[in-house]
Amino acid sequence: MKNGQPITQKDFPQIEAAAKSFQLNQAIFDELNYYGEFGEVLGKHPKLWKLKLEQDVSLYDELEAFSRRATLRANISRDNKKLEKMKPGPGKDEFAKKIERYVLERDLIDSKFDFKRRKK
Repeated sequence: MKNGQPITQKDFPQIEAAAKSFQLNQAIFDELNYYGEFGEVLGKHPKLWKLKLEQDVSLYDELEAFSRRATLRANISRDNKKLEKMKPGPGKDEFAKKIERYVLERDLIDSKFDFKRRKK
């Protein structure tokens, strides 16, 4: 890899780390450009999706919030059942993150609009 030498198996961890670093830097760059152009968070970078979600919820009126909350409750219930049946691995981890986002959005809506979840 260095000085014109061929790439070997031991070079792959460095290559992988460089690719991940590039992807992270690209995501940050995209966020900054989007913010500069539109004045709001894009929310694609892992550290900024919560901020984007908070901004989105702050824009809901009460009717939108009520409707979105019902959709989120249904999605959380459905997806938790799917998650239980999934085999461990990266796919299951990503799916769990999706549910986590639904739960956070529902909780943000509940706190902003003082909706109370029914207890069973």
